[in-house]
Amino acid sequence: MSQLIEEEYHKSESGSTGGVCELCYEGELHGGLNAFKFDCGHHLYCNDCVKESFTDYINRSEMSKLVCFTVKCGTKVRQEQVEELFVGDKEMVQKFIKFTNKDKLESDPLVRYCPKKDCGGIVRGKTL
Repeated sequence: MSQLIEEEYHKSESGSTGGVCELCYEGELHGGLNAFKFDCGHHLYCNDCVKESFTDYINRSEMSKLVCFTVKCGTKVRQEQVEELFVGDKEMVQKFIKFTNKDKLESDPLVRYCPKKDCGGIVRGKTL
């Protein structure tokens, strides 16, 4: 790690109100006004980097990637954080909600989709 990056890393680790984005290492975070922070409290990221990454993940329905960028953390982003990040972009928020709900349904072993073409209905069984 270069000396400059290492200094900025330690600056953000210590909870500094300034520093640079841990993804792009550009742009002063101006006391957190342009910063995004996950609930875990790890590092600060600039809104532009987070928004760019999240837009890509949401458009590809890769909801499992909407987590803290810190290695091995895994803290998930909350819907409120997505709504705040995408203020004025209702389409992106609606996609987030749609794909998040779809992921929840698909991860439930008791949920099945209706086999009829163009139905889209779901059924939840009582047992496997």
